[in-house]
Amino acid sequence: MTSRRTAIVGAGCVAALLLTACSSSGGSGSSATSGSTGNSPSSGSSSGAATRAVNVGLSAPITVKGKTLNVAFLNIGTLNTFGEIMAATAKSEAQQLGINITVYDANFDPQTQLNQAEDALNSGKYNAMVFLPLDGSVMCQFGSQTAPKAGVMIVNIGQELCGRADNPASGIWQPGTVSQIGIQGSLDGYRVSLAGCAQQLAGPQKMVLINGPADQPATDALAEAAQQYATQTGGSVLANLNVTQETPAGGQQVAENALESHPTATLLVSLYSGMTEGIMVALRQAGKLGKVHVCDNAGVTKAEVPYIENGDIAASQAQLPSWDVIAGLKEALAVFNGAQPIRVVQPDAAGTLQAYNSASPPQDVTAKNVASYPAYNG
Repeated sequence: MTSRRTAIVGAGCVAALLLTACSSSGGSGSSATSGSTGNSPSSGSSSGAATRAVNVGLSAPITVKGKTLNVAFLNIGTLNTFGEIMAATAKSEAQQLGINITVYDANFDPQTQLNQAEDALNSGKYNAMVFLPLDGSVMCQFGSQTAPKAGVMIVNIGQELCGRADNPASGIWQPGTVSQIGIQGSLDGYRVSLAGCAQQLAGPQKMVLINGPADQPATDALAEAAQQYATQTGGSVLANLNVTQETPAGGQQVAENALESHPTATLLVSLYSGMTEGIMVALRQAGKLGKVHVCDNAGVTKAEVPYIENGDIAASQAQLPSWDVIAGLKEALAVFNGAQPIRVVQPDAAGTLQAYNSASPPQDVTAKNVASYPAYNG
């Protein structure tokens, strides 16, 4: 195996990726779009070998075929800004790296995402898949067993597979996959986020969770972290409310119900920035901005920045969708070209492939540092 090479994406390139347009074509309730044809020798996408053995943590390495990396990118959907930017970045970064890519749109439906994954596998076109699972349990067997046994590398973004969200950050990588990108969606990730929030707020809080869809690993992990936070600070969790879709409209609807049903709440904890935009609308319409604070995960959108500056959003854990996608595609390409996998990758603005380090966990964005944070366009 060759040694890992550090890959850097300049700030100007990241900005360009964020501005890239996303297009899709429909079909049977889902969509897929083709990306780069990417066979340029300068791109580094071709390893020169027809097959390679890749260690995915199973009893034996898997055999991955092909001289060029062909990726199916299984996007969550484009109903919110986060998903739009993931789709656009996947196509832009693939073109820059010389990767052949097809971007699928699951329309925020876990079963659709699994169906698209199976269709992509059965097509025989791909030797790698990169995805952020809408439900880590639904994608568990496919990502950890079915795909690798077929010689397809899996790089997982965000929400952990197979119930590993409750593991320490060092244990969230799922054998059978190449790598896990980021710790967001894990119990440790939410602990870090809530600890940052606690530093910005005085005294115990009466919390309502604006959480993800019921019975998903990330949803359960946030509920557990919030209860631990309440116990440690002398606060309470008044309610754990679930959205049906992680969109601004979904967040707004649940927040409106929360404010009416729990008028004594002092803190709303949002699973995801895509929902937080709607939560802030609900607070503004109820006249409770500045009275009820928000702690946010997977941010920050530009729409949230004024609320962070004012302290209405006390803290938001940094997670730019472009960072995750860039890291996921670079990790797939590096391993395809012979590098040893990094089991848990911590994305950053520079596009550096680096292992997660508990001593420097994901940054919390607050009023003190939001001016220097590259918020994505929401």
